[in-house]
Amino acid sequence: MSRIARIARATLIFVLLHSLPLAAQSVLNFPRVISGSEVFTGIAVSNPDSAEASVTFSAFQPDGTPLTPVTVKIPSGGQYVRQFSEIFGFTGTFNGWMQATSSSKGLSGFFLNSNGAVTDLDGAAVTDPTVDAIFPFASESDNAKTEITILNPNVEVANLTLTLFAGDGRRLTTKDLTLAGRSLLRQILSNLFDAADRSSASYIRVRSDRTVSTHELVADFRIAGTTLPRESAALAGLRTSDDKTYVLSQFVTGGGWLSILGVVNAAGIDQDLTITAFGENGQK
Repeated sequence: MSRIARIARATLIFVLLHSLPLAAQSVLNFPRVISGSEVFTGIAVSNPDSAEASVTFSAFQPDGTPLTPVTVKIPSGGQYVRQFSEIFGFTGTFNGWMQATSSSKGLSGFFLNSNGAVTDLDGAAVTDPTVDAIFPFASESDNAKTEITILNPNVEVANLTLTLFAGDGRRLTTKDLTLAGRSLLRQILSNLFDAADRSSASYIRVRSDRTVSTHELVADFRIAGTTLPRESAALAGLRTSDDKTYVLSQFVTGGGWLSILGVVNAAGIDQDLTITAFGENGQK
């Protein structure tokens, strides 16, 4: 895993959003799935249930065109880990998304993308779709590039509003889009917001009339004054919530490690924030 992939990331958003009702089954959306001679995507699905789970994998091209579904069995407490090409026996070039569905509840998913040499690899956990999402880190410069993916897993068309913000909260630009059912948008910032000044870009907010899944990839980002390798960092888009506490499970510094904390306040009013760091022994 690249060193930038180990950056601690957080988004604290104090905006009230009603929770979606619990689904009667597990539905996992993998928004960035790529496969070819020099790239691959690894997929992992875990079954913490006390019974075996039957899981059906469906894959879709960017325009929503499906591949033939594949169904597998995952034992109780087990995990299914494969590359995309192994699941579907696909030997060509693929750049789309996947969905795993099961009548079993509580399944969780993770995916990662890598080059063929496995020298630039990172991934993210599968997150629930939402109508209000944040891409917590947006950077574009002579070196850095940010690619975002917005997936509409619904059959119906989704109407989207994307807003690019600066670090001081200024709205740099807004863009309205429509996304056909089962299709995705995957673009870098310069293609999406070509008329905006992206040098001060900090984060992106996505609002939709239907639930969407989001994912981003930040490539060649370099922290000023450091020798951090310019590699790729994958981040899941985050859904807004009314939670006032956020826990980072890993935050380290020193010994060749560097962590960056990013906080987004999307509430529209000033917020008082307390940040507390704890050691492995629980001491502050």
